[in-house]
This record gives sequence, structure tokens and C-alpha cells, in this order.
Amino acid sequence: MAKGRTDILMRLGIFSTILMLISFSIGVHYGIEQFTKFYFVANLINFFPVMFLVMKFINGTMIELFKKIFEIIISSFAMMFFILAIRKYFIYFKNIDNFYVLAIIVFLAMFFYFIVISVFNPINVKNRIKSLKLRKSFF
Repeated sequence: MAKGRTDILMRLGIFSTILMLISFSIGVHYGIEQFTKFYFVANLINFFPVMFLVMKFINGTMIELFKKIFEIIISSFAMMFFILAIRKYFIYFKNIDNFYVLAIIVFLAMFFYFIVISVFNPINVKNRIKSLKLRKSFF
């Protein structure tokens, strides 16, 4: 990632560390949900300068990057709204108070994400399934 510019990599690391420390220091005073929200915002803020510099080093642009990951972003937002809808309209899933409820929501969300991503790019999904079938072992 540094491509001969370790000074920039060090500055990005310092910026990231300070950002994470601030978000953790603020988030620790609240519950786990607020803590994760602060962590998410810190990662979101950290994403833009890091990716800008990485794309600059590899002679790319942020627009090219977003064109490549657009399907993933849309599928992720669709999955998020799916989870919110499940929790709002099904009483059983309103409170995630045991492992089974969490596991069911995760499984449903994964299935929904797979459906949405396969709508965007069905050929790529078919190729990935074929490559999984060709593997004899995960190790």
C-alpha cells in the first residue's frame, strides 16, 4: 500500500489511531450499540483519506472504485433495510435476546443479500458457485 512512501503510510496510521481512540473514548461511556455506531463512523471517516491516497498511488480514481463496488453497496443497503423491516414487522425478531434469534436473522439477511447481489450480476455469482464446487476442501 505504501509503494515506497512509508511516511504517508505512517501518517495515515497515526490519523487512524487518533480517530479510533476518540471514537472508543466517547463510545465507551454509552452502551454497546452506541459504541459500535461511533466505531462505524470512525471507520467511515477513515475510509475516504485512505482510499483516496491508495487510488492516487495506483493511478485510479475514487469514481472508478465506486463503480466497481456499486453493486455491493446497493446490496448492503438493501440487506440493512431488510433487517430493519424484519425487526419492525415480526414481533419474534423485535428483540434479539438469544442466539437463535440472532442466527435466524443472520441467515435470512445472508440469503437476501445473495439474492440481491445475484440480480445485479448473475454471471459472477454462477462462476463463484462453480469455483466452490470445484474445491475439495476449505483447508
